[in-house]
Amino acid sequence: MTNETKTRAALFTAASDFLTANASITTSTETVTGLPTIASTSIAWPNQNFDPAGKAVWSSVHYLPGTPTVGAVGPGGRDVFTGFIQIDINVAPDSG
Repeated sequence: MTNETKTRAALFTAASDFLTANASITTSTETVTGLPTIASTSIAWPNQNFDPAGKAVWSSVHYLPGTPTVGAVGPGGRDVFTGFIQIDINVAPDSG
């Protein structure tokens, strides 16, 4: 498994945990609690079939990798992987 594959897998696991088990978000100034969770069957993952029909709320997860750069040169050198994960929260049309 490549480092990029490991990074993507870790980000998707974190996204799934956030969407299905999140009860609060803590920022530097406050903690917001009582947030809704989304069922794992209501998450659209990249390159997987997903039909939002009949779902009041659903989310889609997008991984956008950056271009790897050389972090160190030599036999033990490692690349630096950047990028971001985007989570969209969606509601059914005309529902609010």
